[in-house]
Amino acid sequence: MRHGRGFKTTFVDHLRKRRQLANMSELHEYTAAEVLRHASTDDCWLILGDDGRQKIYDITAFLESHPGGPEILMDLAGQDAHEEFKEVGHSKAAQDMVEQLCIGRLRVDGRRKAKRGRVVLPVAVDDEKRPRHDRLVALMILLMALCFGYLLVPNTAL
Repeated sequence: MRHGRGFKTTFVDHLRKRRQLANMSELHEYTAAEVLRHASTDDCWLILGDDGRQKIYDITAFLESHPGGPEILMDLAGQDAHEEFKEVGHSKAAQDMVEQLCIGRLRVDGRRKAKRGRVVLPVAVDDEKRPRHDRLVALMILLMALCFGYLLVPNTAL
């Protein structure tokens, strides 16, 4: 069954629940890594907002109702989609509707963002498990230098 503006009844109900939850408590804080884990059609979150004021939006219930189709949103799932959202020039009604999907704020935790909203997570490297090729590389360079020296120096002993 469809509701007034073409949204499915379940989506409208979802918005009502979100509004009730927002009135009951403060916004929860999530890290970029937590948001990145919600990038499927069954569980889809986005980050919107300028640096320092970024909010998290659960758009799962809205995917099928999005006028541009779910594919556009899924390309940005789990990421910062603020620039893309601004570029499209959404109407005031669309901006108000998105606010109703807000579930929290982005916690600033020192992680870097790559271009196009991709989140770059730090990678821990265990030095014990890292292969030790330093000596092998040095030996190969030495052998190559000797070979080139042999080939380039004229042989006058003949």
